[in-house]
Amino acid sequence: MDRLCDEVLQIVLNELDDPTSLSLLSKRYHQFTQDPYVRASYFLSRYGQIQALFWALGRGKLLNERVIDILLSSGAHLSRYLAQCAMHHYFRTQVPFIKTPWVRSIPLPVFTHFIAVSSRMYGNIPIGKGEDDGSIFHGLLKQSRYPTEQRAAKWENLRDVLEKYKFIPFCHKDPMMAQFPLVLAIEPRLLPYARANGFYMDRKYPWTLICS
Repeated sequence: MDRLCDEVLQIVLNELDDPTSLSLLSKRYHQFTQDPYVRASYFLSRYGQIQALFWALGRGKLLNERVIDILLSSGAHLSRYLAQCAMHHYFRTQVPFIKTPWVRSIPLPVFTHFIAVSSRMYGNIPIGKGEDDGSIFHGLLKQSRYPTEQRAAKWENLRDVLEKYKFIPFCHKDPMMAQFPLVLAIEPRLLPYARANGFYMDRKYPWTLICS
């Protein structure tokens, strides 16, 4: 295997649940897996653009500032919702649908860089209880039978969460992954913004996320 070219080695790496074992086989493999581009490619190839950052944030030993930057410049999707959940999980109590340490494995300087990048993209990020973007849509579902004018979430706010803050459920563990089509059924004007963020309906499965 030491004779494999880097391109083939990357393909092999992308098939591994844990690339640590490969990095221990030889000095060359260890050096190869230290490359930020290799690590970013691993997360993008294995998990896709929408879920790449979520999974990378859970692998603190593989993540550094450069990997974060390469992921984003290569098309990894960072929504304000993901940033909200990550900050809440890191500094407060864990996100209910994530039962692992997740972002808590990230060194503080690296996580601080992630917060800085998120803040540059979205400005002030609300992180209080019930202030995350997912809670806004949960509230809409609860009030779906109310007349539109009586709902707490107004059309303009819902649109902004998708258009400005790039909302999309970021992993299959999130209950909103299954509930989001209901949100769009209640407020179909949101569909073009959801599609721009990577959402589309599939005939075979209830719904599927891709990157446009």
